[in-house]
Amino acid sequence: TYLTDRILDLEESRETFSFPEGFDLEEWFRYSWGVYRSGKPVKVVIRFYDYFSTLQRVKEELRDRKTCIFREAPAGLIMEDLVDGITEIAVWLRKFGPGAEVIEPQELRAAVQEDLEKLVVIYGG
Repeated sequence: TYLTDRILDLEESRETFSFPEGFDLEEWFRYSWGVYRSGKPVKVVIRFYDYFSTLQRVKEELRDRKTCIFREAPAGLIMEDLVDGITEIAVWLRKFGPGAEVIEPQELRAAVQEDLEKLVVIYGG
């Protein structure tokens, strides 16, 4: 993400850094899906279908996410969460293919649909 492999030289500094009073890094990233944040988490609802190992993978990948709620649903699982980083969750969802359906928000559903339309152009359809 930060392209640290492009750093050519480092110089040690004696400067120190202190977090601002009351700042909590875990709380700062609480709703973050990755490293990019808007500061405005949105409710996300996704239906995961029993498609290959989708349900197992989702549960494993999100088991430590404290803001995520799962509900059993016919033919799968519903995941609800507050997410700060809609573009990053859209990228994450691609790997599940037809095993994931965005219920809300419409912005995320549209982003996933746009990605799929681009794939159809690339691969034909």
